[in-house]
Amino acid sequence: MPPSFEAVLWLALPLTELGTRDAIRTQAEAICQGGFQFRGEPLQVGLTMQAFPEGFGLYLNRKGELEAVGQDINQRRTLIVMMGHRNLSVLCFDGGSLRAAGSNSNGPGFWPMFEKAARSAGVTQPDYGFLMAAIASNQSQQLSVARGRLFDFSEPMTACLDTYWQAVLTYWQDQVMPQLEAVNTEVIISGGASSILRSRLSAYFTELGLSQRVLFTEVSPRRLEALVRGLPESAQIPSMTLRMADSYGLFRGLIGTLDSVAV
Repeated sequence: MPPSFEAVLWLALPLTELGTRDAIRTQAEAICQGGFQFRGEPLQVGLTMQAFPEGFGLYLNRKGELEAVGQDINQRRTLIVMMGHRNLSVLCFDGGSLRAAGSNSNGPGFWPMFEKAARSAGVTQPDYGFLMAAIASNQSQQLSVARGRLFDFSEPMTACLDTYWQAVLTYWQDQVMPQLEAVNTEVIISGGASSILRSRLSAYFTELGLSQRVLFTEVSPRRLEALVRGLPESAQIPSMTLRMADSYGLFRGLIGTLDSVAV
């Protein structure tokens, strides 16, 4: 490694924290100006940093897919829906630009809905992990710490899914549905919690006649799948590839801007 080099950093920030990007950049540049020590050798780093909203990597992924078949993403409206454990976010891109008026990150997250429903169903905190495993695997028979035996979590599973679904449905109808007035609008659904409601979402969009305009980011690039398989956490977190799709798209976008690095 040379004693002095340039580093390019693309950072994904939650939509509500995007306003802090200048402060983050200033602080990061100040840290780099002070230099580093690596194995006793001084290192000087020149940092170039850009911040993007979480979900922009998914947009770049779709942009690349369309370009591969001769289509231009700028000719359509693209809604990126990210269903996370903390919240649900929507990014609206119109003509290739982020439209702030159609974007927000105040939708319901899976975890708050899960906790609410689990408590109402009589599940205590020591069993939260096993209830989560039941939902993720669709296998209701799981170990219960509170009961000291195998337990059928069918009723709590249904309660959690119903509670989350109703919250997502309300948000969709209030925040996303009005943006579908343009016939060239495409919706891309991702996030670690999206797989939990996959069947319900598919049935809902089919009923509305929207199935051809809604895409699920279930098929990931082979390189990403290979990368995730090498991580020890992947066995315990089946949705890890789905969770990493956004950051991987951002990484590929960054690599594509660097002439000196082979894509």
